[in-house]
Amino acid sequence: ILGDPLDRRGSPALPGGERFGRVAERTVLIECSHRPACPGCPRLGQGGIDPGAFAQLKELAAESALPPPPVHEGAPLEWRRRARLAVRGRARSPKIGLFAPGSHSVVDIPRCVIHHPRINRVVAGLKQALRETGTPPYREEHHSGLVRYLQVVVERANDRAQVVVICNSSSPEPFEPAAARLIEILGDSLHSLWWNGQPERTNSILGPKWARLAGPETAC
Repeated sequence: ILGDPLDRRGSPALPGGERFGRVAERTVLIECSHRPACPGCPRLGQGGIDPGAFAQLKELAAESALPPPPVHEGAPLEWRRRARLAVRGRARSPKIGLFAPGSHSVVDIPRCVIHHPRINRVVAGLKQALRETGTPPYREEHHSGLVRYLQVVVERANDRAQVVVICNSSSPEPFEPAAARLIEILGDSLHSLWWNGQPERTNSILGPKWARLAGPETAC
């Protein structure tokens, strides 16, 4: 990805494409099928740090008579191990992703290139579980449906996923059929599964009620 202008398959990149970013004299090309609808990565393909943000960091350091902070670049793909995603749509065709700018319409992102692959696997697994059990996603206009959000944390030690499903309910009982199927689907890749209850009309994602449905209490 870094270096010569090649795409992810190693074929020559087209000059002037919107997916190019500059890192000194190097070109970064990252293909994402969810753009431009998905707002999650405004700097996708751009190396380094945003110049405006870096200027603020330099100014802050100078106030304490410190040198500018060093910038360390990580892997451009599959680095995100924590994600919180909205769940909408219908039981037969759920959507899991981010809200489009200025709206609560979900942009479905099943193949996010910066998510750790385990997160995309959990997304696919939850969709399958909802479809097979007929469990409806949340519908804001009617404050109906069940599954509102999905939170995934991938352990660094063994890449297992701690999964939290936030529901429009006061108890985990309505989600239990889908939970059982999700546990089957994910198998050994699942660290733990949690239910969180958020039955209020609110923009707050997490609610006050919790139940551990499978696995240990903490992730490493």
